[in-house]
Amino acid sequence: MAVTEYKFPGTCASVDNSSGKSWITPDNAKTQNDTGTYCDADNDSKPEDWLRLTNFGFDATDIPVGATINGIEFVTRIRQESFYKSGDITDHTVKVRDSTGQIGDNEASVSSWGIDVGYANRTYGGATDMLGTTLDQADIVASTFGIDISIQCDDSIADQKGYVDCVKIRVYYTVAVDDPTVTTSACDDVEKTTATANGNISATGGENCTRRGFCYKVGTSGDPDTGDDTEYADGDFGTGVFDEALTGLVAATSYRVRAYAVNTSGTGYGDTVQLKTKSDFIAKVYWC
Repeated sequence: MAVTEYKFPGTCASVDNSSGKSWITPDNAKTQNDTGTYCDADNDSKPEDWLRLTNFGFDATDIPVGATINGIEFVTRIRQESFYKSGDITDHTVKVRDSTGQIGDNEASVSSWGIDVGYANRTYGGATDMLGTTLDQADIVASTFGIDISIQCDDSIADQKGYVDCVKIRVYYTVAVDDPTVTTSACDDVEKTTATANGNISATGGENCTRRGFCYKVGTSGDPDTGDDTEYADGDFGTGVFDEALTGLVAATSYRVRAYAVNTSGTGYGDTVQLKTKSDFIAKVYWC
């Protein structure tokens, strides 16, 4: 599994939510600067306006096309500023957004934002947590992907001020893997019972190969596979040429040989080439 770097929102806005209090200078949530956007939350335990954070700037260089999204993790850097210090700001609703609007689970935490203790990070989601969504790569790279945050205050005396310094997101994913692409070259160093088979991994299919080698069988037609005789090496192989010694062959015999490589998707084969070992016939010369 791979993970992206953290990304910050390109668009931040205060959006009406049942006539709650607005977020002031929402663009301050675009970067970590210890300034932050803030909301003077009413002392009525009702939700305030949405802090909407979208346009995180993911693209295909961050998450390859066809990759499977395994988890979403976002971090808010938050603090609470209070005069009376008698009540807490907490999350009311925290939800992922896509092109259709809010989706998935309410990730709101019941924990206090912490009265006058400075900024602290709060993490939601993780490597295998999709936050109740089924988002794919296209959803993540869209400018509409993001987070909505609404807070509440349970203070009975006065409003409390909640700050969001920044929000950042990273995404865990698995690259789509195809069978390796392999070619087979003519055998060389051919002797009576040995030869050198040659091949090339021209494309790994998305991840390095765990095995590369050659399969072969006696004959002049048909394609051998890994159920026939094989010579191979195990390891961590990228693209490139490789060879293996074929031993225990029979003299003056035709063989069908082809290269192969294996990754988690499956086995990729090259074309089959023909090999014929040298004869063990010893010529005798008679003098008259």
